[in-house]
Amino acid sequence: MSLILFVDNLSVLDCSIFDPERGLIGESWQVNVRLHGQPDWQGMLLDFSEVKKRLKKAIDASLDHTLLLPTRMPGLQIEAQAAQLELHYDHPNNGMHCRGPAQAFSLIDCARCDAQSVAAHLRALLLPLLPNNLTNLEIELVAEPIEGAYYHYSHGLKKHEGNCQRIAHGHRSRILVFKDGQRAPDAEAEIAQRWQDIYLVSREDISGIEAGWLTSRYQAAQGEFAISLPLHRCDILDCDTTVEYLSATLAERLHQAAPQHQWLVQAFEGIGKGAISLRQPA
Repeated sequence: MSLILFVDNLSVLDCSIFDPERGLIGESWQVNVRLHGQPDWQGMLLDFSEVKKRLKKAIDASLDHTLLLPTRMPGLQIEAQAAQLELHYDHPNNGMHCRGPAQAFSLIDCARCDAQSVAAHLRALLLPLLPNNLTNLEIELVAEPIEGAYYHYSHGLKKHEGNCQRIAHGHRSRILVFKDGQRAPDAEAEIAQRWQDIYLVSREDISGIEAGWLTSRYQAAQGEFAISLPLHRCDILDCDTTVEYLSATLAERLHQAAPQHQWLVQAFEGIGKGAISLRQPA
């Protein structure tokens, strides 16, 4: 008899993917695992603490906060140079040129990155970490069910001491807006439409805008990063793109459009975390 141990929401994979139709997309997936096998001498398939120690640690150290690249995507050029990786995709609407330390990218053997192809990649990474009493591993990547507005954004935080400094990682995020204490779904939908598949860039990181393309470049602790995208795929902010400043920026924009109202913005960074900003009426 084969037994199955399940761990739902083992981790959250926050990343960006490069898609042939949509370009750069911020994504957040809940990671669920199923472990098949026979009990060990303790009567367990694998202690839950060991699941976190072995599997969650490996997930967080591999794909999380990276840019996922489909290596079989037509037209996508990927060049590895020592510890650096450079990619090019020429397209007027969803093209991209990006360069950075190799650890900021994950190469996925597929023509298009989606929940299934990324789960298969993760499974191949994690299988060698299992003890001998386990015979199979299932990985499921699940997008958070969201009623209402949400957006996909990518960014990089050069001042961050961890992996958020990578220039092209992202999140799929809810947005909640309250006007004078009441939910404002129209404002939420407007924000979500503007920030659908958007790249959020700090003005101080922009090194040039030319022929409809924006280039952002910075030096961070992990190395030098650069990215070029069509300008219409970017939103330029006069601040860092932390979720704290994102919520404050959205609240201020709503205030500028309708200063007679109180605005509260709850901006999420992926699943179950974020920041809240309150802007009082003028």
